Amino acid sequence: MKLAGGVTLLIVIIAAASPVYAEGTWTAEIFGGSSYSFPTPLRIRQPGYEDIDITARYETKPFERDPYYAWRIGKWQDGSAWEFEHVHQKLYLTNKPAEVQQFQITYGYSLFTLNRAWKYGGFIYRFGAGVVVTSSFSVVRGEKYEQSGGLFDTGYFLSGATIQGAVGRRIYLTENLFLALEGKLTASYARVDIANGYAQVPNAAVHWLFGLGYDF
Repeated sequence: MKLAGGVTLLIVIIAAASPVYAEGTWTAEIFGGSSYSFPTPLRIRQPGYEDIDITARYETKPFERDPYYAWRIGKWQDGSAWEFEHVHQKLYLTNKPAEVQQFQITYGYSLFTLNRAWKYGGFIYRFGAGVVVTSSFSVVRGEKYEQSGGLFDTGYFLSGATIQGAVGRRIYLTENLFLALEGKLTASYARVDIANGYAQVPNAAVHWLFGLGYDF
């Protein structure tokens, strides 16, 4: 509750401030934050067993193990930009049925998007689309699965697609360095492997991010 109150106060202060935008050719940003995942369908399939179909509820746990984070680079011109962004989303299943001992995608339900962004009325609006890259861990019906192999043998797999919409605001600390606050909505779909099967894992989430950026 104290954290929520502090975030609300920060939003009010930033919204009341008068931003000054430096028109840099390139911008780099890095963020911390967290997310709330809306309840979504989860289907787990293992040949020889009935499918497990539930309305999944997830926690983010942004500071456990790999933290929640995001980064973005963009090229601006005449008040608009093309951007490349990575949001390191995390999913811990909280309402596990009896057959599922563990189900988490915490080393990455990662969202990689190409965005189009615009500055308007003191805010920055963006829309993006891209791919979901995952690294998961699960124990289903007593059978453990931890991903290995994948892209460049890193344990990460190209697993689905995602879209996002966001609104953000900057407060410049110097001519080039700025604070950034952003809220975004994401809608994603991924298919991840489990022991002797797979899971279909859509996700819809609201994210709140805060960080630093620099205009080059």
